[in-house]
Amino acid sequence: MVAYHKPALITVAIFSFNGAWNDLLGPLLYLNDESLYTLQIGLQTFKGTVQTQWHYLMAMSVMVLLPVVLLFFFFQKHFIEGSNIASGTKG
Repeated sequence: MVAYHKPALITVAIFSFNGAWNDLLGPLLYLNDESLYTLQIGLQTFKGTVQTQWHYLMAMSVMVLLPVVLLFFFFQKHFIEGSNIASGTKG
């Protein structure tokens, strides 16, 4: 593999992971068993028609956000390089 492809591939991997991690509609359509629900569907259960349990919703939102933030921090250098390659700028 050529060295300049690595940052671009890591950037695509981060975007793909983020898209799959935050997907709500796909699992909502295909999953029937509550034990298989994803975290994003679980977050929606804290929002009711009459009352929203904000303290649970905010606590779980932080927990769901942590893997995405950690992934970005671990691959930050490659992500920035991949963004520069994709935009055509050098720097």
